[in-house]
Amino acid sequence: MRLGILISGVVTAAISIILIYLSIVFSMKTQLSYLGILVGLILAALALGALLNKGFAVRVLSIFYLILALSGILIMVSLPPEGLLITLPSLALGSYLWRSMKKVSEGSETENFTVEGAYAGED
Repeated sequence: MRLGILISGVVTAAISIILIYLSIVFSMKTQLSYLGILVGLILAALALGALLNKGFAVRVLSIFYLILALSGILIMVSLPPEGLLITLPSLALGSYLWRSMKKVSEGSETENFTVEGAYAGED
């Protein structure tokens, strides 16, 4: 397992725990807190999937972090420090996961190609 995927899984797990905790604390005040609990559980499942090196979880997390970076850019219009605080780590994690996902898929294609080529040579 790559170190970046491990770090992104741990960061996502921490974000999901904080989101679930805050949703439970504010559950008496708004109905949207139930949605926060649901999203926190989904993020926890994706973090577990990334830690288990599942391709789908890594793909969804990379898209999640890239969308979070775009929302940080939108926040930067009115609150520059907070938007920058959201944008930079999200962009770093999202781009790293996207590149690692591409490398993993390219590696599996070459591996299948070599295995097929080896079987073709045996005939």
